[in-house]
Amino acid sequence: MIGQSRKGAFPLLGVVQITLIAAITMLAVASPSLQRDFALSAGDLALLNCAYGLSFSGLLLLGGSLADQLPRRRCLLIALGVFIVGSLVVAASPNLVVLLVGRLVEGAGAALAAPTALALVETIFPQPARRSAAVALWGTLAAFGATAGTLVGGLTSGFGSWRWMFVGSALVMAGVAALVPRLLPNDVPPTQAARLGLPGTVPALVGTGGLTYGLVQAPEHSWTAPQVLLALAVGVIALVGFSAHEIWSPRPLVRWPLFSSPAQMAGLVLILATSASTTAVFYFFSLYLQQLRGYSPLSTTAAFLPVGVVLVLVGTRVGRLLDRWGPGKVLPAGAAFTGLGLLVLGRVDLDTPYIGLPLIGLVLVPAGASLSFAGATVAAVRGVDTSDAGLAGGVVNLAMETGPVIGLAVLVSISGARSTALLGHTNPAEAAVAGQGLAFAVWGAVMVIGAMIAAVALSRAAPVAAPFHE
Repeated sequence: MIGQSRKGAFPLLGVVQITLIAAITMLAVASPSLQRDFALSAGDLALLNCAYGLSFSGLLLLGGSLADQLPRRRCLLIALGVFIVGSLVVAASPNLVVLLVGRLVEGAGAALAAPTALALVETIFPQPARRSAAVALWGTLAAFGATAGTLVGGLTSGFGSWRWMFVGSALVMAGVAALVPRLLPNDVPPTQAARLGLPGTVPALVGTGGLTYGLVQAPEHSWTAPQVLLALAVGVIALVGFSAHEIWSPRPLVRWPLFSSPAQMAGLVLILATSASTTAVFYFFSLYLQQLRGYSPLSTTAAFLPVGVVLVLVGTRVGRLLDRWGPGKVLPAGAAFTGLGLLVLGRVDLDTPYIGLPLIGLVLVPAGASLSFAGATVAAVRGVDTSDAGLAGGVVNLAMETGPVIGLAVLVSISGARSTALLGHTNPAEAAVAGQGLAFAVWGAVMVIGAMIAAVALSRAAPVAAPFHE
């Protein structure tokens, strides 16, 4: 059945991955509309943008473990059902609380769907050459999904209501669920000792949530506000507890020796940093265009169209680039391009014409992100046994989803602190632009430094024998 279904199976799983990642950035262009509809503060808006990624990242390792314990087709169907329910709750939400609950439910479904889908990709491509090519292409789908979410959010906000994008997500996943029994093998992973690691899931989720809430609320309430200090303290303590559990537990969520090589760690770190970069661009630049430059949702969507064009051009060639140069060169180059694009966007001010620094940045970031995601995904899963494919998928997606949550929270905090410090010396619009510029500059520097470290780590790794493109 694997051979018969493979042609339709990969596109089906690709639709799942693109939809899951699109759900992260859907709110970017729609954020001003949501802010008006529910009278949200800047902190509430940032928290809402992080909610989906919070449950997604916090439950991913558990989802990956489940994908290695249960029939993967069944896991995928359950995950799609949970995601559909969460999407419909968001679409019908009357207030912020219900919105947050719906986004958290969506993220829980995504946490099981993402690692299961990647594990199935490795199952339907048993040949090393085809599997390498599929995994490389899979890495580029994250950038496609992020852009698709922004474009869909802008179109629905411009022509109707933001609620329709969540109805659309539910319909897409319902269509996928209908095709799953026909196109995907009923893959049963090899029998293993149960390692669901449920005690480790709670501190991971609480720790991520505490840090996220504290970071996004700090600029609004000050770093010394009791609720901010409490949230940050709870987050740090919970993550320390999670680390201790993973080190000493006989049933940890992750057997970290699976990801012990410097090349794998470099891949995971740069997946995290790159996903934070793309999310920051869509979040900050959408607010910049609409709130500071007066763009409509449709005009903002048009401004992001070059991102989609670049992704198509680079994404269709990334397999050949990996075949020729390998992840050891493609990954550092992608991270460097992404960092350079962020540094360019950090120089944008209120009077900068779109055809100039903004357009250059919106070309460099997606070009670099596409290369970075593809090279990093290959580097991260290299050498992992297929019996651990679900866990590997969970770890890769954990890095991909933790980036937007923690990365965006950190950058919102940096931007807010800088803007607040400048309010007494300049007008609010200029202060906001300066804050966003500092956030872009900081993360751009992080990406460039990460590119140099990755180049060293990957230069010492054993080359991949199988080609990436046929």
